[in-house]
Amino acid sequence: MLFLPQRAYLPIGSLRDTLCYPSTSAAFDDGELREVLDACGLSYFFGRLNEPANWALLLSPGKQQRLAFARASPASGLAVSREATSALDEASEGRLYRLLRKRLPNAALVSVGHRSTLAAFHEYQLDLAGGHHARASIAASGHHACDAVPAMK
Repeated sequence: MLFLPQRAYLPIGSLRDTLCYPSTSAAFDDGELREVLDACGLSYFFGRLNEPANWALLLSPGKQQRLAFARASPASGLAVSREATSALDEASEGRLYRLLRKRLPNAALVSVGHRSTLAAFHEYQLDLAGGHHARASIAASGHHACDAVPAMK
């Protein structure tokens, strides 16, 4: 399972280790890391892979969210996103969700967020409106997602 929170955990260490977390950096070669950084709009960080730092303090919230999407592993059967693109513009959000669908073609994808733009990346949507200040939506797609609730389509 892959969990994409609004603020991802970024361990202190090299950018390579942070990018590969929770796996070890030995699990990926430079070509794979370059490709995923490029796909997430972070290609300019490739030259800093071996630089140790507290990346949570150095990277903007948007760059941290991009890095979290870069961690998506094809082994994930379920991806849960909670406001994981809130610091990004809509074009960047779309790019990352398309990448997620490409890298996790058979995974169920569940997103919790406030943006109506998330609906484009899901087959089902459930809107939860509470009071006049709160509005949240949950959308799910992928294989076997929401099979028990076809009336939601």
